[in-house]
Amino acid sequence: MQEPGKGTVKMTTQTRLGQILLYAAGALLAGGLALAALSCVSFEPVKAVIDAMAITGTAKIFTRDLYAQIMGRCRIFGAALSAAALLFFLGREQIRRYILELAASFAPFWKKTAAHFREAFLQQERALSIALLVIVLSAAAVRVLFLCQPMRYDESATFLYNASRPLVVAVSYYNSPNNHLFHTLLVHLAHSIFGSAPWAVRLPAFFFGVLLVPATFLVARLYFNRYAALLAAALAASSSALVEYSALARGYTILCFFTLLLFALGAYLRRNSDAFAWFIFALAAALGFYTVPVMLYPFGIIALLLFASIVMQNRGRCRVLLLRQMFISFLVAAAFTALFYLPVFVVSGPGAVTGNWVVAPQTWSYLSNNLPVLLISTWFQWNRDYPKALDLFLALGFLLSILSYRRFRKFPLYLLSATFIWLVPVIAAQRVVPAVRIWLFLLLFYLILAAAGFGLLLEKAAARWPRSKAMVFSVTAAALSLCLCLRVISAGTVYYSNETGTLRDGAAIAAYLQENLQPGDRVLANAPSDAILQYYFYRNGYPDRCLWFPVGEAKRIVVVVNESFSHTLHEMLAGAGPASLQGSLPRVLAQYESATLYEINLKE
Repeated sequence: MQEPGKGTVKMTTQTRLGQILLYAAGALLAGGLALAALSCVSFEPVKAVIDAMAITGTAKIFTRDLYAQIMGRCRIFGAALSAAALLFFLGREQIRRYILELAASFAPFWKKTAAHFREAFLQQERALSIALLVIVLSAAAVRVLFLCQPMRYDESATFLYNASRPLVVAVSYYNSPNNHLFHTLLVHLAHSIFGSAPWAVRLPAFFFGVLLVPATFLVARLYFNRYAALLAAALAASSSALVEYSALARGYTILCFFTLLLFALGAYLRRNSDAFAWFIFALAAALGFYTVPVMLYPFGIIALLLFASIVMQNRGRCRVLLLRQMFISFLVAAAFTALFYLPVFVVSGPGAVTGNWVVAPQTWSYLSNNLPVLLISTWFQWNRDYPKALDLFLALGFLLSILSYRRFRKFPLYLLSATFIWLVPVIAAQRVVPAVRIWLFLLLFYLILAAAGFGLLLEKAAARWPRSKAMVFSVTAAALSLCLCLRVISAGTVYYSNETGTLRDGAAIAAYLQENLQPGDRVLANAPSDAILQYYFYRNGYPDRCLWFPVGEAKRIVVVVNESFSHTLHEMLAGAGPASLQGSLPRVLAQYESATLYEINLKE
């Protein structure tokens, strides 16, 4: 017999949900109509608003032609949103059932998740838990030490041209692939709360960089065992490359975190029909794509693994149900990704994301000549600051995990196969040579597999003391993490790395210029020096007009020659035009470890 009021409550919930869906359809329609209406606004008032947001006070790139292109896209995407509103309205019953299914699976999912976390992190030997805490703290400590290192080019440009701008500009103006949108959004929030100090700008990357350590432990724990997980966490905590990108305001640690999150969810979803878990999977994938479009690489690998696992490990209706949920999850991820990128598609155009210079196809000869260089550079970055003996042990552990694939339910072999099956044709189709930093997610795969194989060797060594097995692994992992973190600090490689463009004396040079520049002085600085100096000028409240006004209007030129990048005075003067060559002979104004400043007085 039905309890009094239970049916009424259920009916009221469904009625309210139906109303919410109608409101959502109305919001989509309103958004489409708003975009269409926006296309009718004249150029002048919009130009005035955009100029006010520009760093220089005049947005020269915002021309009538660009405005006409944006207005055309407003009409197109306005019509697309209106069509989406219609589809949303017609399919509201199916969407309602999907949301009710999500709501019904919410509590069981979190209950199972809490149980998994307790089992993975708490319900284990105390020695392992203490060792994991030591590893996470050492990871946080070594990353904190580099948070205040000199700002670099890519992160300075991200902050100046995107994150420090009004939010509507930050999430819509895709001026270059340098703008990692979700990371930019987080930096914008950090800047709003904590200011423009280097440590504040780097907080999002740092936060996710530290989270990578327990996330690595969790993934290795789910696919291997707690001993391999502890070793993998120790290696991730002390990886020089991961430390570096945890202390740079870039989106790569965020992408790596969402990759590990998808892997962790995949271990659960390959056997469980859980609508809410599939929704979290879709949202994590969409946020990964929103951070950096190269999420295409890890997502493709994970999708292949998940599909193969569902097909091979399930039968009958269970297999069909899981494949159906996977397909729906992929559609939801695509919908969220499109929604996140909608401001970019309207303002900057889809080509800004899919057709920028970074993903422009290269010739086959270029590809064949540079891919070996990429592989070698990637290998050196992955092993940077590790002792040579450890390089060999990790490589041996990686090979051992592949050869011992039966012991690990064939996961190492499946992971390696999916990586090649996906990446080789995708890179061949794109005909691009991605930067070394793109493969940081593969570094995590490598460390996890190497730890699994290395763990097998250590297990054999610890077989003589079975009761002390946990203690042997705990002491080994904690000592490994602490020693390697100290090695990263003492080596100074992270500090002196030229990744993403450096001017290590940028703060001191900016301070010197602020004290010595006179009206009419023009500072001549090429990338990466220009954006770095501009950041420090911004930070100190100093006007940056000296960096961009025409050289021909200058009375004196101060040339910043960045010797870290083999810049020469002659090249910089030649690139600045004939006006820079019509003055007195260059005179050394100041000299720093990474750069030399020259003074040229122009002829009257």
